[in-house]
Amino acid sequence: MNKKLILSFFMAILICGCAQMPKRALQAPETALDTGGETTMLFHSVLYYPGAISLNFQGYIVGIEKSPVNRIAPSSEDILVCDKEKDGLNQKAAYKEVVDQKILFISHIVKDVNAPFGIGNCLLYNAYFQPDDNETKQLVETCKEIGHPVPISPKHAYKKSWDALETLRKSIEKRLRTGSYTHIIVITMGWNTVQEEAVRNFNTIIKNIKKAADSQGKPFNPLVIGVTWPSQWQSAWLGPLYRALSFPVKAYDADELGLTWLGVLLHDTLPRALNGVDNGKKIPVVIIGHSFGARASSVAACVGPVIYRAPGEQIDIKEMSNYTLINLQGAFFIRRLFGKHDRSIHFHKYCPAVSRLFLTSSKYDTAMDAMLLGPYAGNDKSYKKYCSSGGSELLSCIKADKHGYIKDQSGNSVNFSELRHIVYINADELIYQNAYLSGGGAHSDIYREEHGMLMWQLISGDVNGGVLPKAQKR
Repeated sequence: MNKKLILSFFMAILICGCAQMPKRALQAPETALDTGGETTMLFHSVLYYPGAISLNFQGYIVGIEKSPVNRIAPSSEDILVCDKEKDGLNQKAAYKEVVDQKILFISHIVKDVNAPFGIGNCLLYNAYFQPDDNETKQLVETCKEIGHPVPISPKHAYKKSWDALETLRKSIEKRLRTGSYTHIIVITMGWNTVQEEAVRNFNTIIKNIKKAADSQGKPFNPLVIGVTWPSQWQSAWLGPLYRALSFPVKAYDADELGLTWLGVLLHDTLPRALNGVDNGKKIPVVIIGHSFGARASSVAACVGPVIYRAPGEQIDIKEMSNYTLINLQGAFFIRRLFGKHDRSIHFHKYCPAVSRLFLTSSKYDTAMDAMLLGPYAGNDKSYKKYCSSGGSELLSCIKADKHGYIKDQSGNSVNFSELRHIVYINADELIYQNAYLSGGGAHSDIYREEHGMLMWQLISGDVNGGVLPKAQKR
C-alpha cells in the first residue's frame, strides 16, 4: 500500500476518534471562560462533585478564578480602580496590581447546608450557566431562594461578580437572622492548593477548632466562608520547575486577591450583612489564612479593595473591633506591617481594621527560609529579628507549646489583656512535622488537633475560653 495512503488512513481514524471523544459536562462554558485546562478546571471541581467536595458545617464555598481580561471585561468601563496612597499604591500602581492579561473574577458560590450526603447544597451564583448553551448539563441545583437562574454572558463575568457578592450578602444576612451562629470564619489557603484540597483543609481546621472549644465547654457554631483561588500552575512537561517558576506569579495573585474580591468580601459584603441583622451585637469575624492565603487575607484586611462597582461607590475601610486576623506561616514580608514597602504595598498604622493580628513562625518551615528574598513572616529568622529584644510597644512576642497552648517567651502563662495589637508566635514546638503530601518541611503542619487548640485560644482569648480583650492602644 502506498505510504501516503497509509498515512491518510491513520489520519482519518485519528480525526474520527477525536470527533467522538466525550466532553465534560461543563466543557462548553469552560472553553468560553478559558478555565478548562488541566489545572484551571481544578478550581471549580465543586461544580462537578457538590456532594463530595463540601463543607462539614454550614457555610459557603466562594470560587474565584482567572480569565483573559478581554473575555470577561472587554469594556474599559468594566474595571474601576482607586488609589490606596496611604498603603503605597497610587492609582496607576493599584491598577497594575489588579489588571493584567488575566484578571480574577467570582465564578461560583455554593451554599453548603451540612445535610447528610451533601443533599441540599446549592448554587447561589454560577458563571458557568451561560446563554445560548443548550448542551451543558449543570450538576448543582440552584438555591430555591434565587429562583430561576439568570444566564451570565462570559463578557459580563467580571462585572457580575459584584452581583455574586450581593447575593452572598443577602444569604448571609438571612442565615444570621435565623441561625444561632457564634462566629463568622473567612478562610483562605495558599500556594498550590486546588479547590478540592482547600475544602478538605477548611473542614480539618474548623473541626479541630470545634474540638478545642468543646473540650472547654464553650460554644462554637461558625458560619464559614471558604474562599478558593487559582493558586497553582502545573505542567506535565516541566513538572517541579514550572511550579517553582509560578512562585512569584502566585505571590502577585495573592496580593491581587486581597486587593479585589477578598477585600470586597471583608470590607463591604460582611459589614453590610452584619449591619442588617438587629441582634444587639456584632458577631465576631475571624479571618484565617495560610501561606499565600495569609498574604491575601492580610492585604484584604489591612489595605482593602482597590476596585469598586460604579463611580462614587468606593469602599471605605473602617476599623472593625469584631475582626481577628490569624496568619498561619504567612508568605509575606512582615515589614509590611511596620510601614515598609514590599512590592509597593505596606499596611498603614499597623492594620487598624482588625482588633488583633496574629502570626506564627517555625524554624522547621523550610518553605519560608529564603524563597525569593525571604525570610517571610512564617520563618524563625523573622521572629528572631523582631522579637530578640522581647517585642515592642506595637508587637507582643509569645510562643506556643506542643499542645497548642499559649505561653510567654519564658514559658509562663500569658495575660491576654496585656498583648499588643500585633502578636508574633514562635511555634517551633507546635509546627514541626511534615504534613501529608506537602513540601516545605513543616510549612503545612497546621491540621492537627493541637493547632485547633492554638486557634481556639486566639479566637476566644485564653485557655479557659474567655472573651478576647481589646488590644492595648497603639
